[in-house]
Amino acid sequence: MHKLILTALVAGAALAGCTASAAFSNAPPATDHAAVFAIQPREYNTMDSMARGPDGKIVVAVPNYNNLTLEKTGRAAAASPARLALLDPVSRRLTDWYRFAPGDLSPETGKVAPMGVAFGPDGNLYYVDRQSPYKKGPYSRIARIVIEHGKPMRQEVVVEGGFGTNDLAWRGRRLYVTDAAMEIVPKTANNISGVFAFDLDEFANGPVHLRPYGDGIPDPHLLTTFVSNNKTGAGADGIAFDDAGDLYVGINEEGTIFKVAMGADGRPAGAPQLFARDASMLSADGMAFDARRRRIYVADFLGNAIHAIDMQGKVTTLQRNDDSGSATGKLDEPCAVLILGDILLVANMDYVSAAPGSAVNSRLDDDHAISAIALPPVRQ
Repeated sequence: MHKLILTALVAGAALAGCTASAAFSNAPPATDHAAVFAIQPREYNTMDSMARGPDGKIVVAVPNYNNLTLEKTGRAAAASPARLALLDPVSRRLTDWYRFAPGDLSPETGKVAPMGVAFGPDGNLYYVDRQSPYKKGPYSRIARIVIEHGKPMRQEVVVEGGFGTNDLAWRGRRLYVTDAAMEIVPKTANNISGVFAFDLDEFANGPVHLRPYGDGIPDPHLLTTFVSNNKTGAGADGIAFDDAGDLYVGINEEGTIFKVAMGADGRPAGAPQLFARDASMLSADGMAFDARRRRIYVADFLGNAIHAIDMQGKVTTLQRNDDSGSATGKLDEPCAVLILGDILLVANMDYVSAAPGSAVNSRLDDDHAISAIALPPVRQ
């Protein structure tokens, strides 16, 4: 019954942003709160972040990192190219939005891997090209897809030299980007990650080149750093702003979230402060701030869960699954969330080689889906 209600809510929220009427409780969640929102074509074997455009449609990053596993195990004869997909929230169909041209690919690896995505104040789509699964070192990039008359036309690289560049968010005309690992270190050493910021005007004259973190001279774009346990090699990951302009950063491998109070100049007004930590939250991947309900939603990649965090840092688990497949309505290594009216959309990455032995997920499924979770009614 819950899935039937959720199906109706999804359609209504997509069309009108109506208020969900499904029951909601802070009690330990059942495993059927999530439902399938959109089945992915099989050539979309690895999904990541989502961004809603001015027309209401949603661009989804498809890095297709699982090509590595599919080819290694003989389950795919050829790699499925990475791309940016378009999700229509009404029809719930996924189609190609931008197919990368040969000149768009990294000159170091011959590949492209879109992760975090966000529309900028100039109307273009910005995305993180995380190259670290293909080649360790300062080869990750940030690029934009130039949109003309509502259509994606071409790619322009705006930042070069990231190590583990991962997620991004705009605040006014400043772009904030997490780098989950800023240098190569032994597994026995701590991981150093950070947040960078760029002004839109900096991108007018070709790519910004980041200075290597370990050369002793901090890059001027680096706002703050974090030290984590290097369990998976992914530190600063998910990123979101609240409506007061303060920044929240998830440390993926430790399952913690830090709050960074921001000054009027768009820079930190103090050191990062621990905001949320809970035994139920194994990791902190993609995040979204819900101004109506005063909470932050977090994708727990390692724990196969979605959590809600109130503004006092209290963690409530909305959904948790065992080693499941998203095409059956379960979570499957959720990595990103997007608020769509009174529905929370969840991208399931199912990226089994990212954290072997550290994640609930252990197998790569053939079929995948974007999930939907009904959000509680807003109290007036």
